[in-house]
Amino acid sequence: MHSFLITGGNLNQRQTHIASLLAAWNVSPFDLVTVEEAGPSIGINQVRELQHRLLLMPINSPVTALVINHADLLTTEAQNALLKTLEEPPPHAKVILESQTSDVFLPTVLSRCQLIGLGNMATYDQKEILQCIDTLKYLSQASVGKRLKKIDEMAKNKTGQPPGLI
Repeated sequence: MHSFLITGGNLNQRQTHIASLLAAWNVSPFDLVTVEEAGPSIGINQVRELQHRLLLMPINSPVTALVINHADLLTTEAQNALLKTLEEPPPHAKVILESQTSDVFLPTVLSRCQLIGLGNMATYDQKEILQCIDTLKYLSQASVGKRLKKIDEMAKNKTGQPPGLI
């Protein structure tokens, strides 16, 4: 398997697991391509750039590794663009997606990755829970059109937090 999705645990546990995989594959820093959280989402253009970098042969390692931290920020379009790479990566490439949960990924992305669950999900603080409750209250009282608009906004944001109520 060349594509992995690491979920669960806390961020430190996921990063430790990624580091152990990279060490097992003998990946040098020169052959490691990482994506860090750079905004509210990871878009299709970023994924296309990564795909081009992944095509390059490794310099000091047997493989080139792509690690997408906070992969839950991938937009739907970016996930679709990533599908071909997940299914048929270059022979010298490994792809690791890191996310707190697998719930936000397209089923086709999930089917192309080896899922590595690290146990319980991180807990949410009270503010996040209250925001979710407020959003659910709004959705339960809003018209169908406003519900769809709100859900579309939340899907596009991928911040893990609902946008302000309309």
